Amino acid sequence: MVGGWTHRSCMRKIIRSARIAGIMVLYTGNGIGGGVYPPSKEYIEKFVNRTIQLINTYEPDLLYFDDSQLPFWPISDAGLRIAAHHYNKSLKNMAGFVR
Repeated sequence: MVGGWTHRSCMRKIIRSARIAGIMVLYTGNGIGGGVYPPSKEYIEKFVNRTIQLINTYEPDLLYFDDSQLPFWPISDAGLRIAAHHYNKSLKNMAGFVR
């Protein structure tokens, strides 16, 4: 918590403001840490496939993952693959203009 603001309250405000502005936001809280065992490769692939399906279905302007790095980093490149898919799909949909 910083100055009375929690991470979650900040995210709620950001997401609410983005939606009011007409920006589609996909948000997932998926942190690994605090003594938790890393997920299986099958779980990670299911997460990647579900997230890519959401990107393809809803075409969000913004993706936010509640991690300090990309999801599942450094145990997997899953977050990088998701980010690359979102970027490339946005580039294609926006005819070369990524907002």
